[in-house]
Amino acid sequence: MNDQLQVVQANLSHVSFLSEFGKGSFIDAYKVTLPIKELRAYVDAAFSEELIKREIENSEALYLICKNTKGLICGYAKFLNSEVPDCVVDDGSIELQRLYV
Repeated sequence: MNDQLQVVQANLSHVSFLSEFGKGSFIDAYKVTLPIKELRAYVDAAFSEELIKREIENSEALYLICKNTKGLICGYAKFLNSEVPDCVVDDGSIELQRLYV
């Protein structure tokens, strides 16, 4: 029996999952601190399928998905090549923007 998690690069077939899982995770994390109407407005823009699709197609972001031992997606990470802050030595640094499990 394989007891390892599998991490693979997301592609366009994962857009719907990334959108819905990201929206749900963000709302779950912040629903006690922010009004639900504001949260929904934010996640509708920040986690839209159109945005995620564009990011994947144009290599604007790297999405990695994690599959459990049954092959079901159980989380994802989003990485960006963004501007490095002055306090970080740029040695190939990359920003981890999201990590949802």
